[in-house]
Amino acid sequence: MTVSESCKDWKYDIFVKDFATGAIKKLYSYPKPITWYQNLLIKKAQAGGCPLIPFPLAWSKNDQKVILKLGNPTSCGSGDYTHYWYFSINPSGGKLEDLAYGDGIFLDSYSKVVYTDFDPDKGLCGTMGGSVGKGIVLKDIESGKITNLVGKTGLSYSLVKVDDQQNTLTFTAAKITQAQDGCFESIPPVSTETLPL
Repeated sequence: MTVSESCKDWKYDIFVKDFATGAIKKLYSYPKPITWYQNLLIKKAQAGGCPLIPFPLAWSKNDQKVILKLGNPTSCGSGDYTHYWYFSINPSGGKLEDLAYGDGIFLDSYSKVVYTDFDPDKGLCGTMGGSVGKGIVLKDIESGKITNLVGKTGLSYSLVKVDDQQNTLTFTAAKITQAQDGCFESIPPVSTETLPL
């Protein structure tokens, strides 16, 4: 299969099945049915020219949400599976809800997620791009409650790991400065810190 062939139009659906009754419900479908007029105005989500769709990852702890991870289902681009961020959807269907960015770490059997809250207006310098991590957030997946764990102007944050007992988060913090071309870069040293969860 050539790259151009792997990126041609395709269809994708997410279903949930009730094993007690056998009932099947469609939660998500791509592409969405649209008119020819909408087709002229609405473009597919692309990353480097490749389609990106949400794949089911897990159920939340009490089965109130389906957690999805955005990825590339084709072999075009830099790899077969490039993730970007996470979403959730109700098992009964509805709209996709933003859940976390690509560095999300899930806790307590998918009841919570900790992630870096990126600033889309502050792009990082370099070929890989990305945005400045303006803070670290803890989110309850089922209630949607957000707790800001850390965040200070002039710093950029990145997650490192959560300990095995899920009691402590290790992260890095770096001072940032704006370069002449408008992008932002870290000023050494980068500190490694921990905080309780």
